[in-house]
Amino acid sequence: MQRLNAIRDDRGAVAVWLALLLVPLLVVAALAVDIGALHADRQRLQHGADAAALAIAQQCATGACGDADDMARRLVDANRPAGGPVELGPVDLNEDAGWVEVRTASERDHWFAPAVGNDDAQLAAAAFATWTSPIPTQFPLAYSYCEVADGGSAGSDDPNDDFNDWLVRDASGSVIGMDVPENGASATLFNKGTGVGDTACRVHHNGQVVPGNFGWLDAPCTVPLPLEDGLITGDTGNTPKQCSNAEMKVMLDQQVLIPVFLNAEKVRGERTFTIMGFVLFTVESYYFAGQYVMTDRPNPCGGSNRCLHGTIERYIDIEEAPDFRLEGTAQLRLREEVLK
Repeated sequence: MQRLNAIRDDRGAVAVWLALLLVPLLVVAALAVDIGALHADRQRLQHGADAAALAIAQQCATGACGDADDMARRLVDANRPAGGPVELGPVDLNEDAGWVEVRTASERDHWFAPAVGNDDAQLAAAAFATWTSPIPTQFPLAYSYCEVADGGSAGSDDPNDDFNDWLVRDASGSVIGMDVPENGASATLFNKGTGVGDTACRVHHNGQVVPGNFGWLDAPCTVPLPLEDGLITGDTGNTPKQCSNAEMKVMLDQQVLIPVFLNAEKVRGERTFTIMGFVLFTVESYYFAGQYVMTDRPNPCGGSNRCLHGTIERYIDIEEAPDFRLEGTAQLRLREEVLK
């Protein structure tokens, strides 16, 4: 038998395999870099579209959509991908339905992919957002501008705030509006009792705005008031017949519109109020006797008085009231969920 004395020399085999695999490994690594950059740009593009749609929706939720295209441009540019500029498509805005859609596009030039015939990639993003702007309840209890100014100035944080500081007058001295402090004011408004009205007002008489009426209006509790040329008729009695106790309790800690009247009179047996505007009022407590009293918090008044306590937030002119909305909420949504 012949004996092999020489051992086969495998030195250099790894170098051969490395040389064979180096090119595909470099190609894969290069493509991974390009794919990673592409993914990062796509995320930035989507973030910009999301931010723009949500910002526009949030702005619209406050009641003023403003310049939606300008808002979208600023936010998509702030989230611009590293690969290049962003092309902003037309902002699709539907204020009545409460939605907005933002579409963007960009282009990414590859670093290494051109070696395999892929020079660039087209990117696109879309974001769809909705918002809600609740219509505030118009409470069917009217207060004179005097009572509002008197109660508001008494509860103001400014010790120098005066009854007349709350009133806006024209050149002839006639009251045409109200000037509510920017931070609002705590107020207890009386529609019956010794706390009602200011002596300069002359629209209250011993707690009654007109004989047989205590400010309650002939209107449902939770719908817009049926105003005709600013006029509405009053109801009799000193309790909220139009509102159930459950409806009243729902209003606690909520913002409602309280009608403010300029004048009240009784003509041919019908009590008529001339509404000049509304105050946005956060209801904190009330006392209207019977079942309409507080059980889990202090009553703001008692006995024969009838009153509503809370915070006067702002004054709203009668022409502005039909379109007035509370500040709402905005959220990103799938377009298919809304437009189906």
